[in-house]
Amino acid sequence: MQSLGLARKYPRSLETFVEKLPGSGTALLISELLTAETTGPTLIICAIMQEAKQLGDELSFFLGTSFEGKIYLFPDWET
Repeated sequence: MQSLGLARKYPRSLETFVEKLPGSGTALLISELLTAETTGPTLIICAIMQEAKQLGDELSFFLGTSFEGKIYLFPDWET
């Protein structure tokens, strides 16, 4: 997939906070950041497991086979 250049508009620091964007915009922005500047592991934290699963599916779509098998979901805590 061709880059849209979003990573240039959102400079990445040690911590980058992305709030919920419309539709699959969050996954698109994160995928752009990952392909543009990632040199090591990236941790993405979601509030609920359903949101994490959806984001994982969307990231798999945008990142394609280059990140296949590299997206892991950790189960939420049961209290």
